[in-house]
Amino acid sequence: MFYTHEKADFIEDVLILRQVLKPIESFLSPPNFTKLSYFPQIDGLRAFAVLAVFISHMLKIDPFTDIDMGQAGVILFFVISGLLISHILLKNRIQGEELNAPKRRILFSFYMRRLIRIFPIYYLTIFIVFMIGYSPIQKNLVWVLSYTTNVSQAINGNSYGYAVHLWTLGIEEQFYLFLPFIILFLKKEHIQYILIGLIPGQEN
Repeated sequence: MFYTHEKADFIEDVLILRQVLKPIESFLSPPNFTKLSYFPQIDGLRAFAVLAVFISHMLKIDPFTDIDMGQAGVILFFVISGLLISHILLKNRIQGEELNAPKRRILFSFYMRRLIRIFPIYYLTIFIVFMIGYSPIQKNLVWVLSYTTNVSQAINGNSYGYAVHLWTLGIEEQFYLFLPFIILFLKKEHIQYILIGLIPGQEN
């Protein structure tokens, strides 16, 4: 029931650290925004998407003759990501307007949160794979570092071997670049038409 001096000092250090980091957390977060909605249904869709990709790429099973399970899983991941990011940005815009928060702060917060969440583990993984001498990464390092492997595959037909899935991350990052400007800065009545117009067609 009694704390030792070491434990008390540790707790005090933690409390001090939290106070030091609080301004940073406030700076990176949208001002006074409520917690974003959680969609429990999406967990089931994520599980289906993971299972579809696993069946296609790992088990090499094609249970449906007219459906590419791997492609279906990846597309579903894109749809889920687009839904969540659009929802976050739309809600941030509405709450920002209610609080008279500058849109540039919302934009900065969005990009910083994406950067902190994605970049460290991505570049750490690339560094490790590069250092162990995996040639597809070494030969295409500029494309990999710039999240443009999808561009290099489309234009030059570059091969990434076991790292071929990096093209999906490239598309995600490129999506993050332009979508915030559409949702945050365009007139509300135009957003839905712009987003519908961005839905790509696909040739069979």
